[in-house]
Amino acid sequence: RTWYDQSGSDNHAVQTTPANQPKIVEGGNLLKDSNNNPEVRFDGTRFLGANGIASSVTGTDQPYSTFAVSKTNTTATQYLLGMGRASTSTPIKNILYHSGGNFGAQQRDDANTLKQDLTISAYSTGTTYLTSTTSSGTVIDFSKNGSLDLDDFDVDVGLLTIDKVNIGARASGDANPLNGSISEMIIYDSDQSTKRRAIEENIANHYDISLSAFSRDGTVSTWYDQSET
Repeated sequence: RTWYDQSGSDNHAVQTTPANQPKIVEGGNLLKDSNNNPEVRFDGTRFLGANGIASSVTGTDQPYSTFAVSKTNTTATQYLLGMGRASTSTPIKNILYHSGGNFGAQQRDDANTLKQDLTISAYSTGTTYLTSTTSSGTVIDFSKNGSLDLDDFDVDVGLLTIDKVNIGARASGDANPLNGSISEMIIYDSDQSTKRRAIEENIANHYDISLSAFSRDGTVSTWYDQSET
């Protein structure tokens, strides 16, 4: 019924309709992934509402970032995270599994200006992925398992007045619910692009997910004297 917010902000994800509540226990057993980590399972009809964060992702050029550990069981179009309005399909900020076999990102403002990429990076059913979206408000980056697959994609569309947020479904009409699982969902009301890799490494270590190679710069604070006197 409630997936509790661990940040201390009490922005819990809630589903009050029993038939739409995702599963955490089945047959008396805690549901776990192949690495023995707990996961919340969705079956194409179940989702959670996180409307408490709606005001934090609304506005003009409002930055945000998302990190999710998830998988899908089908190639149908389904939404991992849907942010929008309850009464209309405009505006939107969405992250989805697209039926074309790729992850997608959508952003549409109150005036119906749409910018989207539905062919970002391929996915396979039954495979767990760590996906990250970081946005300055005017551009977004998208990475899968640490690989930056969408870089500075233009989403400068204008005002987005968000009043509904769903985990595992599109906001408008609670449409296209996820058939798969989510183990973790982190949402920031800020651009975390400079810290993206560090956050990904922390999550990947916990869930035993292999990340793509990454090169860092090294700087010298102290060059130590090697003499003996």
